[in-house]
This record gives sequence, structure tokens and C-alpha cells, in this order.
Amino acid sequence: MKRKFTFHPKDYAIGQIEKYYSDMAAKGWHLEYRNMVTSSFLQGEPKDMKYRVEVASPKAFDSTRLPEEQVAVYEDCGWEYVWGHGFIHIFRAPADSDTEEFYLDPAQQADTLKALRKQALGNILYWPVWIIIFTVMNFFSGHNMHAETYLMWLQTPQAVLGILAIMIAFTLGSTIDAYNINKLYKQMKAGIPLDHLPKKTGILPTVLKYGVIILGFAALWSPYFSPDIPMPEINEGGYVTLSELGVEIPTGNRSYLHSVGYSHRENFLCKYWYVSEDVDKEEFDPLIWLTQDVYKLKNEEKALKTANALMNTSTFARSKSVFKKMDFDGLDTVYYNKDLELVVINDNCVGYFRSIFTPESRDALLTVLKEKWA
Repeated sequence: MKRKFTFHPKDYAIGQIEKYYSDMAAKGWHLEYRNMVTSSFLQGEPKDMKYRVEVASPKAFDSTRLPEEQVAVYEDCGWEYVWGHGFIHIFRAPADSDTEEFYLDPAQQADTLKALRKQALGNILYWPVWIIIFTVMNFFSGHNMHAETYLMWLQTPQAVLGILAIMIAFTLGSTIDAYNINKLYKQMKAGIPLDHLPKKTGILPTVLKYGVIILGFAALWSPYFSPDIPMPEINEGGYVTLSELGVEIPTGNRSYLHSVGYSHRENFLCKYWYVSEDVDKEEFDPLIWLTQDVYKLKNEEKALKTANALMNTSTFARSKSVFKKMDFDGLDTVYYNKDLELVVINDNCVGYFRSIFTPESRDALLTVLKEKWA
């Protein structure tokens, strides 16, 4: 037996749900079950069926399904209980059958929507509350969320846009849901019955919402699915290699501090390189290593902003106030944190370098940068 999965109208569109399943039955697709996003249908003979949705709060009967005695009452009236979970419970019967409607008084049916209406209104607050909690947690943990988000935006703007798309889709969808269920509630309270066969099924908003969410997650995860790029034999970027600092790296002894030792991204905001090298301690004592993030931005203003963000999220300092400023001929600005970190600015280039620096190795690095970034 063939099975088919489709997006369906949201829980808050009661009449549209009923119409959608009736339309599918007329095409030979009969509801099997419904989850949060999609419905499963089994193929059969096309039939004229009518569907009804009973809204009930799970707290009222301490279960995800309707109590057996309540189901028995509906079945005695000619309704088949198809599926139920949480708030939404679905019944069906032949379109020409002489079945009694669940509610003769619209105001009585409106009372069943209260819990669903409360949930819809609460969903609007989900993202704002989550953002507040996340911001407070980051503040007390010493993280600078603003600076971290800015650097993420520079490196992977598609990931940030993906997060925004997901948040907007959920928030806008929740707002529309709350508006619809509140409108339906007030309509029933005024004595206007539910339209069981509205002109539109309301499937398009669901498709658009989850389409945007899927695209958002794809954009968010896209940087993690990028293929590994080996470090080029010839350095044509703004970064510095250990070889350029005069370190001879024996064949077979080149390794990386991280799983991705080289990464290069280029987007409409900047060019970005991440490079991490170290040399086996058996060959060099002490261990020689250098890790760096280098940005080539659109202008000096962006470069300064990026430098501040790098210092405020630095590995060892985590604050610009810890860094000290030094002068170096040929470079605009150099900041250092003891002998572990350097942040260098020259025109529209910014570099964040981590190593165990000596005055000599620091000057050697800055000298190479002066030539590269001239």
C-alpha cells in the first residue's frame, strides 16, 4: 500500500485542517497520522469524506489521546477516531452520513480553543525570552556575544543569515498562528460557527514557513560541510607561515594544532584566513607553533571594529583592556597581551596571532606583516 507525506495546515487553522483532509480523501489519500509538520496518507479509493477536529487540552485528561469513553461517544454518533495527540484529535465519516456535529453552540466550541489559544500566544515570546536568557548567560560566563556574533558574521555571513531566517520564520509564523486562533475564538464567542469547508486550505503558509526554516538550517550548517583545503604550497594570502619566519620544517613533521589547519573564505564582507601550524617537539625544543586569524576588510573603520572584537573574544585575555599598545614602524597599530597574543592593524588588514612570543620572534612576525600588508 502506497504512503504519502505532505505538509499540512497548522494546528491553529481548524477549518483548513478539516478541508485539507477531505480534499485529500477525494483524491484517494486517506489520513493515517499527523505529526507536528507533516501528515501521512495511505492510498485507497477516492471517497467523499468529512473530517472534524476536536481540540482538547492534554492536561484535562492526563494523556496525549482522548479518553476511551469520550471516543466511544463520538463513535456511537458515527465518527471514526483517526488520530490524536496533544491538542488536536481528528475524526472522519462519510460525507453523506447522518452524523451529529460535535457542537451546536459555537460559544461552547470556542471554550475548547482556550488552551490552544494560550499556547499560540506563548509561542510568540519563545525567541525573545530565549535571546534574553542566552544574553544573560553569556554575560555572566565572560563571553562577549556582540563581538562573537560580529566575527561570525564576517567569517560566515550565510550562517548568521540562516539563524535570522529561522528566528524570523518561527516568530512570524507564531504571530500569524496566534492571530488566526484568536480571531477564530472571538468569532465563535460571537455565535458564528466554524466554517468546515473554507475556500482555502491554508497549506501555503506552512510550506513557506518550513521551507524558510529548512533553508535557514542549510545555510547555518553550510560552513561545516565545506571540503578541507590543504595549505597552498605558495602563500598568496595575508597570513604568515612558519617557513616565512625562517623555521625549516622537516618533511613529514608538519602537523596542525586543530583538525582544520588551513581555512580560507571570501565573501562580500571580507577575505578571511585561518592558519595553524606547529612543529614536532622532538625536532624543536621548545615547541614552535603559530595560530592566526587574518582579515582583509573593505575599509579601515571595519578593520578597527574587527580588531576590537578580536581582543574582546581573545583566547587568553577576552578583553581589550588587557592588551597594551606598541609602536612598530610600517604598521598602523599593534596590540599585545604579554607574550601570547598579538592583534595587528594596517590599513584594512587585521590579524590575530597566538603563539609563545619572544621579542625577537614577535619582531620577525611584524616585519613579515609589514612587507605583506604594505
